Amino acid sequence: VGSTGSIIQRPGATLDVSGGGYRYAQSQAATTTLLGDDGRIYGIATAPQQRPYVAQLDRTERTGPDACPYTTLYWDFVARHADRFGRNPRMARQVAAARQLTDLPAVRLRAADVLDQLDAGTL
Repeated sequence: VGSTGSIIQRPGATLDVSGGGYRYAQSQAATTTLLGDDGRIYGIATAPQQRPYVAQLDRTERTGPDACPYTTLYWDFVARHADRFGRNPRMARQVAAARQLTDLPAVRLRAADVLDQLDAGTL
């Protein structure tokens, strides 16, 4: 097997290249997230066609005007519960990544703002 990058394989997973190909399972696909003119967030699969949209939110950004609130809240949640989650083998990598975020203070501030907007019904 040749690779120009890394192959990460979980215990019990199989990688079969005997037929000149590969099989892969258990992936996550991020879908496009839109911000409607009503201030609500819509997934592309269920977004009403007639609604005007003012922005496409970037799931890779944690802060800033184009950042997806889901991403901001995810990293804030992981960071707030790092001690508890760090003991769970399924969450250890996410906790380690959260601890390395250089923008974590900004993420925490934005998360508080997003939660305030949710409470007020403006997001």
